[in-house]
Amino acid sequence: EFVTKPWYMERGPVDRNIADANARRDADCIEGYSFGDVVPCTPGDAGVVEGLGDAKYELRPNGSERAYSSVIELRRDNILNHLSVADFEGTRAFFPYRFEDLNSQGTGGLLKSLEEATGFKARCEATMGRAPKHLRERRRLKPIVYHDELPDDYIQWMSQYVDWEVESQIGYFPRQ
Repeated sequence: EFVTKPWYMERGPVDRNIADANARRDADCIEGYSFGDVVPCTPGDAGVVEGLGDAKYELRPNGSERAYSSVIELRRDNILNHLSVADFEGTRAFFPYRFEDLNSQGTGGLLKSLEEATGFKARCEATMGRAPKHLRERRRLKPIVYHDELPDDYIQWMSQYVDWEVESQIGYFPRQ
């Protein structure tokens, strides 16, 4: 159900006062967001999610204050935004590593790529991956994740609504 429901919460009383006073432009929102890009804008309206901190829902980044239809749609836009960093002025190199690859294979490949791109020698030791050696030797961005059994309706929903073309750009693929 988490992935299928709209990614939104109602604005609280402090946010509504900002909207009623037509003060959206001047609002000092959490984490530097603008009023039209996040709910809630003010920490006072944020419910705390135990272990995670303040609740926060990113809205579509066009100022429309429209919510994403699901967290999957938000993920798609966040992936595309992250990948667009490669085209930013001044970006010399871009390495789209996934956390699980670094965790399983270690950080040696990333450090080597950074050294080659910058011309500087790393002053830290690479971490060893947690995966067995035969899996660490695989090239990154190949699917090496093992899944628990998931309900058929969940797999069907994900297969239909996830943008697998975008996901494949960071090494995720639909189940076969």
